[in-house]
Amino acid sequence: MESTTFDQPKQQTSAGCSGTAALIVFSLYVIVTTLILQTVNFSLVQAIFEGSFKIPNIRWMFTLGFGLLLFVPLIIAERLVKEPVGRARIQVLRNISILVMLLAPSHWPFITNWQLTASFQIAGLAVFIIVMLFLRNKNTLNNPSLGDSLTEMIFTGLAAGAIPGIPWVMWGALGSVTDILLALLVSIGLGVALIFAAGPMLVGMTGDVNSKPEDHRLGAAGWVLSLSILILTTAVDQNGNGWLLLVSMLPMGFGIAALAINRDGISSLPAKMAAGTLAALGFLWPILMIDPDELSLVISSSNGELFGVAAKAAGIGFLLSLFVMVGLILRRHYSTKGINRAAMMFGVFIVVWAGLIGLFISQGTPGFYGEKIFVILKEQTDLSNEKKLTDAMERRKAVYTALVKNAEESQKDIRAWLDSRQISYRPYYLVNAIELDADPILRAEISARPDVDRVLDSPILRPLKDPIPVARGEMNDLDKTPWGITAIGADRVHDELGVSGEGIIIGQSDSGVQGDHPQIAAQYRGKVDGSNDFNWFDPWNGSKSPVDIGGHGTHTMGTIAGVTTGVAPKAQWIGCVNLARNLGNPGYYLDCMQFMLAPFPQDGNPFTDGKPEKGAHVLNNSWGCPVVEGCDPETYLPAVSALRTAGVFVVASAGNSGYGGCSTVQDPLAIYEDVYTVGAVDIQGNLAGFSSLGPVEVDGSHRVKPDIVAPGVDVVSSYPSSTYYSAGGTSMAGPHVVGVVALMWSANPKLIGNIDLTREILNETADPYTGSVPECVTLSGQPAFASGHGMVNAYRAVQKALEIR
Repeated sequence: MESTTFDQPKQQTSAGCSGTAALIVFSLYVIVTTLILQTVNFSLVQAIFEGSFKIPNIRWMFTLGFGLLLFVPLIIAERLVKEPVGRARIQVLRNISILVMLLAPSHWPFITNWQLTASFQIAGLAVFIIVMLFLRNKNTLNNPSLGDSLTEMIFTGLAAGAIPGIPWVMWGALGSVTDILLALLVSIGLGVALIFAAGPMLVGMTGDVNSKPEDHRLGAAGWVLSLSILILTTAVDQNGNGWLLLVSMLPMGFGIAALAINRDGISSLPAKMAAGTLAALGFLWPILMIDPDELSLVISSSNGELFGVAAKAAGIGFLLSLFVMVGLILRRHYSTKGINRAAMMFGVFIVVWAGLIGLFISQGTPGFYGEKIFVILKEQTDLSNEKKLTDAMERRKAVYTALVKNAEESQKDIRAWLDSRQISYRPYYLVNAIELDADPILRAEISARPDVDRVLDSPILRPLKDPIPVARGEMNDLDKTPWGITAIGADRVHDELGVSGEGIIIGQSDSGVQGDHPQIAAQYRGKVDGSNDFNWFDPWNGSKSPVDIGGHGTHTMGTIAGVTTGVAPKAQWIGCVNLARNLGNPGYYLDCMQFMLAPFPQDGNPFTDGKPEKGAHVLNNSWGCPVVEGCDPETYLPAVSALRTAGVFVVASAGNSGYGGCSTVQDPLAIYEDVYTVGAVDIQGNLAGFSSLGPVEVDGSHRVKPDIVAPGVDVVSSYPSSTYYSAGGTSMAGPHVVGVVALMWSANPKLIGNIDLTREILNETADPYTGSVPECVTLSGQPAFASGHGMVNAYRAVQKALEIR
């Protein structure tokens, strides 16, 4: 029959060994090249996600280059290999390299925009399939079943493809309906594209129905398909899920070949359809059940987190794929004379899928867990009148009232519009905003509304099947006072000035706090009040009393208010969970900021039940909200401005991106003028290498940050399980300054709510920074882009505070 560039004559007889030699050489070449690109892509994504280094998203260039590196030598080899069988195998890999280049644009969107990435992938797959349909020989398309039952083959593919899905449905979780639809389309496209790409190799097995090819023919086909899968899992990789696909699918190549080449040695149309079904399901499970945005090591590498869960699922998926491969190979040699094979495979299909669905419902995590959007309205609250009030508490109450009033009035139209569509949402007032679930169509509609300023992503981590183990520190007891306490002179404040933070309420938004840790249990205001209402809020997990799984919040709180680890050991604290796992979003962060301004009962309404008189005086924020969490530079600008007007002193850690050089103070809240930003130094007084540097450039302000530095290396503090842990980061530095402000305000209550004067005292009493300075820092004198006004000095700051009349 007539053939095209993509098809070979029916009779593929060997005429030499050049094809085998070429396949061996290119196998090594493909494996090495693919593994290098997988490593480069994974490293690039991790670096972009972490954010320290300003690395452009050039993944699409690597993918395009990868495709070209495969395509060019394969074209040359195609011309050199003469025997049809070997040439057909080279053509399969050449087709896959073309598909890789068509998939390159899918790596242009930002790393967390999976829906747009999937849309690009679907488009690339569609173009490839259409081209292959156009170029393929129509006799091949119309190839009769040659004894294969379409029903039998499809049910075989469906049943076989479901088996490797077992670990994924048990340990993974679904996204939104849109995520599911996109995952299905991508996977179906990959399955169909793989079979079309393999056409030159499979079409040659449809000729002589009376002659069976040797077993090595099947083995070679399986090997080529395995190489194709290796390449494709790299081409569609998103944030590292390529290695999941690779591990779980690798044995599938031989299983696909065994299904595509039936027991008569023929690759019929039903057999190809079944093989495509098997391939599609192999691709589907990791894409469907694991959110690639959550695979970053920054957020998911800790014990019990998604990275380990996904690795376990991929390993078991590999074994199950191996089981399927063996079963499909043996099936070719198993006689079923006298048996209705279609009915038998239908029965197997029902049993396997019923079991899979049953496992998902009983052992998995049923439900839809898609991303949300954060809608910021145009009309933010004008607090110019409230700023004129001189009484701190009166001003705080007025700010809360004005914020709530503005939100309720300006949100009326959009709330009514959402209510009419029965769409649930969560309103906010500290930033006039609304959070809700939305598909791309609804998002576009909301973005077009005249009362909407902009729409941000609000990523939600899909739930884990098993609870994350509670962290445990490296020490059971504390044998000496942490060095940071003495370095800033806090011990002298306690001993010589008799000030320990009495009467001041610390508000912390973090991973949580172990409420019964001996260092900080007595200082929890809820223990004093006898109630968690107005004292503890957990928008993540709904816990009713202070708890901490990860340890970060317990550590930072210990540095602020610990009995022997704290700067202000007699200050009281209230807490909120905004980062129970290592990926927050604009909504969670704002939930806690609102609670700190005007706490409310556990099941209360922030709009109607808030009590500003119960709010925190000083806020610790040892977190940042980067773009991967949905924030832009202006997200919390209205919030921090309102908090400052309300007389709340907001402290934020500068960030740990200092190795990326200057202008690495780049995420809210640390970038704002209304926030007091803290960098980190070590015990020798040198700036920590990780401590983020100014100036702030993300908002074009060229603002000097950090404002001050404090101990942030090898800081020992409280940790879950009533233990202690030595940690480093600007997260550890910020709490020192929070404690100092508590001491100042405790020493002189007249300073409470006076943000300007408090900042002035901190700046004036700081010790000049005399340590090493990064090369990129060009501003001499104080303040500096590396160290701000210098090292915080608690003793001098409290002395100065006492002088205020």
